Order: sequence, then structure tokens, then C-alpha cells
Amino acid sequence: MSLILIALFIVLGLASGLIAGLLGIGGSGILVPFAVLIFTLHGLGGEHVVHMAIATSLATVVFTSISSIYQHQKQGDINWSVVLLIVPGIVIGSWFGPMLSAKLSSSTMAFIFGAFTAATGTHMIWPKKSRVTQPMPSKSRVLSFFLVLGAFVGFIGTTGTSIINPYLDKHGLPINKAVGTTSVISLPVALIASLGFVYNGWNFPDLPQDSLGFVYWPALLCMACGSVVAAPFGARLSRKLSSSQSHLIFSIMLYCVSIYMLWKAFAG
Repeated sequence: MSLILIALFIVLGLASGLIAGLLGIGGSGILVPFAVLIFTLHGLGGEHVVHMAIATSLATVVFTSISSIYQHQKQGDINWSVVLLIVPGIVIGSWFGPMLSAKLSSSTMAFIFGAFTAATGTHMIWPKKSRVTQPMPSKSRVLSFFLVLGAFVGFIGTTGTSIINPYLDKHGLPINKAVGTTSVISLPVALIASLGFVYNGWNFPDLPQDSLGFVYWPALLCMACGSVVAAPFGARLSRKLSSSQSHLIFSIMLYCVSIYMLWKAFAG
């Protein structure tokens, strides 16, 4: 890669790491549209550009999550019992999503990704009734819910944090605990889903030479370096924001992402 391309991916990694630590998200939702733009401008990926952007972004989240988890654990913001309750279902589900994704065109994937992020952004800022917490459902209901969620997020290439955070908040976790706990859940989801994209993209002959399946590893290395450095700063900043402030910031970013991905879907 050229020095300009390396610099772009490092800056993108820094931005996503900061946002991931701040909001407890994996960061793939922010990485994907910018990765699509950079790949497109430099002629990488061709008709599989969205698949490559999703897969490479998910692989980057593995490193971002490790850095974010370290800082959240130092702050005591991780509920490990909730992690152990949720992870089995969402991890199993996340392996199957990329199998379906690999069969769809980049335009279709861009449309689904854009529609999902728009819906999520709207949900985050939609006026809500007074917050009434509920007890965590039974283990079987949690397993079923997160099996389905895992398959869906593996399909569209996110870690599901925009759904998990409100879910944990609804069931009584303070926002800092929800953010920290979600950062842990992002790690195995990103790992399994990215491996799924490696496996399901392995036999595509027209991918760039330096690809592992749909994962473009030179971009992965650059983005991972940036995200690992920035994630702890975002995690420290997360303790200074209220739930409403976090939701507003997140929803604005999601709308920006959605607009670009929907444009990409129709522009080709």
C-alpha cells in the first residue's frame, strides 16, 4: 500500500477506536462506510467491496475490543455474569450470518446495512416512556434471543452493540456497566463473524492478492494499530457522559453512516 493509504487506514482506526471505547460499540458500524469509500477510490474489492469492508472492519474490532476491555475492566465497568449469559447464543449465531451474506451482491449488502443503521439511529433518539427496568429473562429466552441476533449481526457485519446496549440498559445495568459489558461481548462476536467471512470468501478468485477470504489484511493491520491506541481514551471518556448524551452521539453517527451506505447501494 502507498503511504497515503496506510495513513488513511491508521486515522480511520484511531477514530473508530475512540468511538468504540466511548460508546461500548465494536466500531465496525463506523469503519465499514469509510472502508468502502477508501477501497472504492483505490480500486480494491471490485464487486465485493462491501463484503471486504465489512469483513476487514469486523477483524479490526477484535483488536479494538481487547484494548477497550482492558480499560473498562480497570474501571470496574464489566458485569461478567451477564457476559457469560449472553455470549454463547450470540457467538453461535454469528458464525452463520456470513454464509448468507456471501451470496448477496455488494449493493444489496449496502442497502441492508444502511437501512439497519437508520432504523437503529431512529430507535436511539425516539422519545421513550419513563425508564422501567425489568429483570433479566430466563436463560433459555436469553439464549434464543441472542442466537437470532448473532445470526443477524454476522450477516450484516456488525457486533450488535447498538441493540445490546439498550437491552442491558432496559434490564437494569447503569450506562457505564452496559458499555463495559457490551465491549466484552463484541470480542467473540467479531472474531467468529470475521472468521466466517474468511471462510466464506476463501474461494473467490477476483479478490485482491493480500486478502484472506474477504479480509484485506494490510488494511486490518493499519486500522488495528490505530484503534488499539485510541480505544482506552474513549473508555475513560465514557464515564463522563450520561445515557442520553451517548445515545444522541451514537444516533447522529448512525444517520451519517446510513446516508452514505444507502447512496452506495443505489449508485452502485
